[in-house]
Amino acid sequence: MKLPTEEGMQKIVESYWKECKEKDWLPTKLGLCLALDITRETYNVWKKKSYALKKAEDLAELAWIQELQKQSVAGIIFYLKNAFGYRDSRDLDVTSKGKRIGLFDYAKNRKNDPASTDDSTKRGESDLKQDTKAEEKIEINNLGLK
Repeated sequence: MKLPTEEGMQKIVESYWKECKEKDWLPTKLGLCLALDITRETYNVWKKKSYALKKAEDLAELAWIQELQKQSVAGIIFYLKNAFGYRDSRDLDVTSKGKRIGLFDYAKNRKNDPASTDDSTKRGESDLKQDTKAEEKIEINNLGLK
């Protein structure tokens, strides 16, 4: 299907908005697709090229936000994430005086620091070696080898 002119697109969108108002519907992207008689894939392509379609989607989003504000915050969040691609974001900043902390550098420096090798550290390393030997023995026994 061929992309309508901007004027043609605007007429279809206005007709859809009028129908939504008459039937007391909230406008949706799916409704715009049906009004335009196109698939969602085509809609996504056309939206990049048509100001009228972008504007219609923005207005649909606004209508939903206004309606959901009457409900609960959870409803607003759910719909905006699912219908309009909103996402939660988290910023994680692991720094030390503006410099990144390197886990391996920390471990390497700790190992080479004579002050940090107390008896508990030595005991821990020794226990780890024993555990590793025990695991190897178990693996060999499970294979039927001695």
